[in-house]
Amino acid sequence: MSDNKWSCVRCGDCCLEPMMFDRERKEQLSKIYPDLKWIYITDIEGTPFYFEEKSMQTGKCRFLQDHKDGKKACQIYELRPQICHAYGDHDYPLYVCDRNPKFNRREYEKENGLVDAGDAAANQRYNDVNVSIFTNENVLTQSWSCKQCGACCHQPVAFNAQSKEGISKKYPDLKWTRVPKHGDPSFWFDDKSQELGRCQFLKRTADGKYECIVYDFRSPMCRIFGDHKSHPLYICHKNSTFNHAKWEEEKRLIDKRDPAALQRHAVVIVPLFTR
Repeated sequence: MSDNKWSCVRCGDCCLEPMMFDRERKEQLSKIYPDLKWIYITDIEGTPFYFEEKSMQTGKCRFLQDHKDGKKACQIYELRPQICHAYGDHDYPLYVCDRNPKFNRREYEKENGLVDAGDAAANQRYNDVNVSIFTNENVLTQSWSCKQCGACCHQPVAFNAQSKEGISKKYPDLKWTRVPKHGDPSFWFDDKSQELGRCQFLKRTADGKYECIVYDFRSPMCRIFGDHKSHPLYICHKNSTFNHAKWEEEKRLIDKRDPAALQRHAVVIVPLFTR
C-alpha cells in the first residue's frame, strides 16, 4: 500500500470518535485548557490513559474544528494522540483512512466483528503473523487455564448494548457513559468503574481469587479473553507462552511507524482489507 497515491482531504471522519490521550499529552492540554474534564482509564498493565469528557458525550473529538476553507482542522495538532500521528500511514491498514481508494473499510469492519465473535477462521488470519511475533513458541500449544487473578479486569470494561441492558436490570442505579465509535456500534462504560480505574463488577472471594458478579452479561471481549485460538491481543499476559514484553515493544514500534514492524502485520492484513 505504500505506493498508493492518496493524501488527507481533511474531511474529519477519522476524528468522529473520542480520542485517548496519554498522561503527558493530557497534562500539556490541561495547562492550555484548564477547564477540560477527563475520564481516567488504564490498560491491563496499569498504564494510564484519558478520554476528554465532552468528547465522550458528543462521540467525536472536541478538538476537531471547521476551517475557513470549509475543511476540518485539528485544534491541538502538535499535541494530538499517538494514534493520530500514525493515522493515514499506508503501510498499516488499521490506521488507514476509509477514503483511501484501496482500503476496504466494510471488509475491515466485518473482519473485526468476526474476530470479536471468536470466529476461528478470522482469528487464524491474524494469528498467522501475530502468534510468531507475540509468543515464546511458534504456536499456542501449552496447557493454560485462568487463575482468577483479576489482572485483565483491572481497567474499565466497555459493554455493548446487550450486556449493558442485562446489567442495568440487575443494578438499576448504575450510571453509564456512552462511547460511540465511528463505523461501529456504541459501547458504554459504567461511571463507577471509570472512577475506580477498574471494573467494579470484579469481586474478591474468600480464597483470595477474583470472580465476576455479572458473568452472564459480561462484555464480548471478556467472553473470548484467554482463548488460545483467538487473537493474541486477547490472551492473558500470565499465559507462559505469551510474550507480553514483546507485544508491548511491537505496539510501540507500530506507533512510531517502524517499517519492519508495520510490515510484519501488513503481510497478512493488507490482502484482507484492500481491494
